[in-house]
Amino acid sequence: MRLPEQDFWLFDESTVVDLNYRPDGTQINRELIEDPDLSIYLAWRDRARESAVPFSAYRT
Repeated sequence: MRLPEQDFWLFDESTVVDLNYRPDGTQINRELIEDPDLSIYLAWRDRARESAVPFSAYRT
């Protein structure tokens, strides 16, 4: 499973907020997603965690 290009926040495994950015990386807004398919967002979260690198390793 690939991670989405859309960045998002997942709160309490129940609330999803998409983060929208301009091409230069500045944030435009945040969008509350009504009735999201939580299984997809939870799978993306889990996939991201599997690929995560500790900050101390990243920083070196």
